[in-house]
Amino acid sequence: MFGTREAGNADLFLHSLSGDSDPVPYLQAPWDELEFALHPGGALAAHTSDKTDNNEIWLRDFPNPEGEWRVSFGGGRWPRWSPDGTTLYFWRMVPGSAVDTLKSARIDIEPSVVVHEPQVVLTMALAEGWDLHPDGDRFVAAVPTRAASATGASAVPEWRYLVVLNWFEELKERMGN
Repeated sequence: MFGTREAGNADLFLHSLSGDSDPVPYLQAPWDELEFALHPGGALAAHTSDKTDNNEIWLRDFPNPEGEWRVSFGGGRWPRWSPDGTTLYFWRMVPGSAVDTLKSARIDIEPSVVVHEPQVVLTMALAEGWDLHPDGDRFVAAVPTRAASATGASAVPEWRYLVVLNWFEELKERMGN
């Protein structure tokens, strides 16, 4: 899967890893589609689209994008599936806000797709990008910081990496599970 802006907007294409064929369009529209995440079972794909004039998370059937289900309301970026495919994580980013929100939505696939209301997992400032570890127990996120210079003046933003270990266990404990 890859994206291109050849038509002036972001579209998603499938490409065989064998290299035996040309790329095939997966989603093409007058709006942007990007940030693809394939369900572990392979039957659904999550992606970001701005077709509502705001970046939101959507689900589509895979490999043929027939069905369509909206996951986020009020913004969504960077979808990631839990390893067991029961939960979709994404970030709600509010332009100009110092705090972003990681959300999770339970997704039922059988007998039909049902998207449950997204829940807040945590809030923190996030720079561009994050990822969920394959075991689903931790994630890595780019966090913006501002370091003070030797003169005490505010310096340019620096990048640092914050690794949060065992955050699912802490979340379960705080929720009484």
